[in-house]
Amino acid sequence: MLIHFKTLFVFLFLSFVSFAGKIEKAFFCLNEMNYFEAKKLFYESLKKKPVPASFGLATIYYRKDNPFHNIDSAYKYISNAELNFSNLSNEDQLRFGQLGVTYDSIFILRERIGTYYYQIALGKNNEVALTEFMEKYPWAKESQLSLQQRDSLIFQKAIKINKSIYYDSILKAYPSIKYKVELQDRFDLTYFSEQTISGTITDYVRFINSNPSNKYISEAMDALYRLETQTNTIEDYARFIQLYPSNLNIDKAWRKLYSIYMNEFSEDRIKKFKKDYPDYPFKEDLKRDQDLTKLALYPFKREKLFGWMNQKGIEIYEPEYESLNLFSEGLALAQKNGLYGYVDKLNVVVIPFQFDLGSDFVNGRAIVEKGGKSGVINRSGKYILPLDFNELGQYSEGLIYGAKDSLYAFYDFVGRQKIAPKFTDVFPFEKNKAKVVFEGKEAFIDSLGGFITEPIHKEIYYFNDTLLVFRDSILYGIKTTSNKIILKPTYEYISPLNGGRAIFILGNKLGFLDEQCKKVIKNIYDVVPNFKQVCTFHDGFARVRFKGKYGLIDNVGRYVLKPEFTGLGDVSKLISFCKGKQWGYINLEDKSVSILPIFDYASSYHFGLAIVEVKSLQGVINEKAKWIIPAIFTSISLIADNFYLVSNGAKFGLYSLSGDQLIPLEYNQIRVLTKDLLILHKDDDIHYYNLMDHKLIKDITINE
Repeated sequence: MLIHFKTLFVFLFLSFVSFAGKIEKAFFCLNEMNYFEAKKLFYESLKKKPVPASFGLATIYYRKDNPFHNIDSAYKYISNAELNFSNLSNEDQLRFGQLGVTYDSIFILRERIGTYYYQIALGKNNEVALTEFMEKYPWAKESQLSLQQRDSLIFQKAIKINKSIYYDSILKAYPSIKYKVELQDRFDLTYFSEQTISGTITDYVRFINSNPSNKYISEAMDALYRLETQTNTIEDYARFIQLYPSNLNIDKAWRKLYSIYMNEFSEDRIKKFKKDYPDYPFKEDLKRDQDLTKLALYPFKREKLFGWMNQKGIEIYEPEYESLNLFSEGLALAQKNGLYGYVDKLNVVVIPFQFDLGSDFVNGRAIVEKGGKSGVINRSGKYILPLDFNELGQYSEGLIYGAKDSLYAFYDFVGRQKIAPKFTDVFPFEKNKAKVVFEGKEAFIDSLGGFITEPIHKEIYYFNDTLLVFRDSILYGIKTTSNKIILKPTYEYISPLNGGRAIFILGNKLGFLDEQCKKVIKNIYDVVPNFKQVCTFHDGFARVRFKGKYGLIDNVGRYVLKPEFTGLGDVSKLISFCKGKQWGYINLEDKSVSILPIFDYASSYHFGLAIVEVKSLQGVINEKAKWIIPAIFTSISLIADNFYLVSNGAKFGLYSLSGDQLIPLEYNQIRVLTKDLLILHKDDDIHYYNLMDHKLIKDITINE
């Protein structure tokens, strides 16, 4: 059992009584804090009694209550005491033990001296001091703690410097550092970032060829793939396949090439593809698709079940499904006995009925749900992402976000986690960046998960490609991505830049900023309820309201149309206007009234046509105010860009832009199903309309 240091002086007194020699007197003086006499006696005893004399001197030099305090001297003499202790005879060990000089007391004092040195090293707070402490005093009880603190300081400094050359030097200088794995990861990341900082194809090719073991080699391959195929053309993917046969994205490139090539899903197109690309690796898939292209199938309903019919409305497969989607990439989502699966055009179940919900296939992937959990499957039904997710987004720029618990992560096209789960909310990637919410603050990350902007603001969005709008409380400002403030947060609102101008609101008045964030148009305009839509610049013009009246300004704030209107339509060559209660049109080229205000309402022109309203009924006119579609409908809207959906309040029909009736006014509902197809509901009948060849596809008669 170790003897407590404070008990030493009891033994000193007893020894003085028993022996009364020089060394005993020295310890008695030490006990009486007569340091001058004790020091003198200890030095005189050093030669003959080095162990107790060294211990006594170490004690004096260690203590701070005397003028001789010197920690280096204390260490020198306690080391001497320890070194010579093993040379003592048993008799001397017993004798000196009565003075309090034992191996345990020497050990205790040496530890205290070590602790003193540790506090000095800790106060310097740098890795050099801590390393010197460990090297000089490896026996100190704080040695391991010092190692941890030194490694932590090195790691934090490395993070702050964040250069690959520094990470590399640390890994070489400290091969056993606690943070070796983290440092290696950061070296890989920073080296990857530094070597590809220009973001060029040459950068990524050089990095891939020179660093095959780097952890971010797959990211480099992905970036190379994105750059080489960024225009998303057949030529892009063909060139990529030829130049980079070992790239991890080679299969994706083949499938993407095939997907783009097959913009017309036909047998002839597949035959041509096989001829143009004989090395296509997925030949079995190609043969299957070739067989299925001959079938054009549409869902129909009979007695609450759905089956398949052809383009002539002839039943091909009898109804057996509770619901059916259209075919997407050769497969259709179907429901049977309350569960969803996928069938092909031969009505064969390719992926069994096992899901609670499912989506159409896009780029060979579909999102499915079962038991409240979501996952992603490929066309063979294999899980790309398992059914572990509470929420999944949609693929965007090759990444999909998902949350298993409360935090979101990002995954790539083959199911690899690319960005760790650490965000409470996320948005899809767009232009190689995504908005996220981290610890209650918004930020933007890159495709590797690194922060492009730090999470320090409640709201943040891009003003333009290089500047950001931010909000901390209720006010908005503008800064750079490096956090340099361009406009202080004193604005009630700032919009993203659009058409070279951005809306700002200050003092509850609306004005405009230019690309340099300067107030190019003063804030003198009213803030209308839908100002984000109404007041945004389009084609160099913006609508504004001044003292309750609407006008039109150019991009320097000059009035193109003075604020004298109660209403203005969207900006177009012929812009609709309202004075009082009636609407007409002004020609923006000469500012003349092109069509007198004779309508109850008028929208601006698109494709040389405009929807107008007379006595609560709507029609369509051309630029000469000639009726293309008479004003006999309760509502008219433009759908699929080139068609007018009309209604009399009960039934719907379809007109062309030239005023031809394409679908009679007899359907309960008409919806856009795909870019080429409308679905029409007529009582219990389901019809289709092909927008490409203007053909109506009627289903078989339904008897209910």
